Amino acid sequence: MSRAARQRPGARGARGNAAIEFALLLPLFLLVLYGIVSFAMMFGAQQLMTLAAAEGARASLQYQPADDMDAALTLRRTRACSTAIAFVAWVQERTANSISCETQTTTCVHDAELMCLAVTLTYPYRTVPLLPAVPLFDALVPEQLRSSATVQMSPMSLSDAGDHSPSVPGAPA
Repeated sequence: MSRAARQRPGARGARGNAAIEFALLLPLFLLVLYGIVSFAMMFGAQQLMTLAAAEGARASLQYQPADDMDAALTLRRTRACSTAIAFVAWVQERTANSISCETQTTTCVHDAELMCLAVTLTYPYRTVPLLPAVPLFDALVPEQLRSSATVQMSPMSLSDAGDHSPSVPGAPA
């Protein structure tokens, strides 16, 4: 009896099933893999921006010699953004410097004598993604990634203008 005759009747038609199943499932597998890698890149960029905003806010606390409070505040804002942008350099290189830095100063809510400086980084992720976009994932990609950090500072510590002896509560005047 020949080999073909000894095979089961249904075995002859099932020889190519594995190749067909592989061909059908491979695109789905690659799409899931792309989604995992894309999410990991977004998550990493967001975490890096959070760290950069915090480091920029910390850098704004460093003393900047200036004659008046406005000039000192401008120097501190510049220092905050330059430090924050330096932390996200690898993202900036890959996205044509798309991350922007903004600073905002306000009176602190919890203590009106203090000044709060907020450093905010914004990355338009949907416009300039780290990985090329796939049509099915466009709806899942955030419009932008944003991170912010705030520090508080005493207005008396901003400049050399005048005698700014800080008052200590409970100390004799």
